[in-house]
Amino acid sequence: MDGADSEAIRGSGGLMIAIEIERALVMHGGSRFNFRKCLVVPNVSWGLHLHECDLLALTPAGYAHEVEIKISRSDLVQDTKKRHGHRSQKIKYLWFAGPDVLETDLLALAPEQAGIIIIHENEGSRWPQIVRKATSNKGAKKFTQDERYCLARLGTIRFWTRVSAAVDKTS
Repeated sequence: MDGADSEAIRGSGGLMIAIEIERALVMHGGSRFNFRKCLVVPNVSWGLHLHECDLLALTPAGYAHEVEIKISRSDLVQDTKKRHGHRSQKIKYLWFAGPDVLETDLLALAPEQAGIIIIHENEGSRWPQIVRKATSNKGAKKFTQDERYCLARLGTIRFWTRVSAAVDKTS
């Protein structure tokens, strides 16, 4: 995402921005990143000694899934230049998610170990579909209690920052 919340690409159902992809991933009941099942935090960039993650989902078992959200082909191409390659002992599974119109590009340009999630849209409703499963990082470690607390704290920071921004817009 790299701060491109306002950049959008026309999906099959219309314009789709990053926050709408986040919402489809965490609000859809059948999604593996549903916030009722996992601790899900957007824009994790500090506090865990980890590279920037568009969305970080921690399972009840303590394993992390990183989701890279892509809203344009250029965003996806830029990602191929990242030195860290989305590899970390803290990440069990890596996923790339984007609108259905990017499916071919996601399959071609996302790292080999990454799962691919396509966000479909119809009449204002959005839902995720896994089109390629992620490969498990066998060297990944469970989050410690301190790391879990840190992620939860980062989640509350994101929440209250977004609430504050929404209130400021209405004032």
